[in-house]
Amino acid sequence: MKLPALSAFRYFDVAAQTESFVRAAELLHVTHGAVSRQVRLLEESLGVQLFERRNRAIFLTAAGRALHGTTQSLFEQLEGAVYRLQQQARENVLVLSCEPTIAMKWLIPRLPAFHAAHPDIHIHLVAAGGP
Repeated sequence: MKLPALSAFRYFDVAAQTESFVRAAELLHVTHGAVSRQVRLLEESLGVQLFERRNRAIFLTAAGRALHGTTQSLFEQLEGAVYRLQQQARENVLVLSCEPTIAMKWLIPRLPAFHAAHPDIHIHLVAAGGP
């Protein structure tokens, strides 16, 4: 079974949270027509109606509530994983700044030994004059 595009699930999830295609569009920085189109494509792909549309208002159907329970959990997990990866990447960076001559003659020859002793630390070397 081929799943619909992840973006369609994201548009659906935000629309389900806000109960509004207009508000979802604002949060996603797209037009409300784009949100409506993605949700419609998702509904067509799944073969079920996810929203009941009445007088410019949308309401989740039973199928929509069931899918939203899953998408909400999945996107929360994904956001958490991305946040942890970004935090870890920032924590393992050592920024070194020194004069170019010192970097070339003293620091750079010692970097392989440092890296061997601390393979999880990434070094960002700035060889420029000044403090």
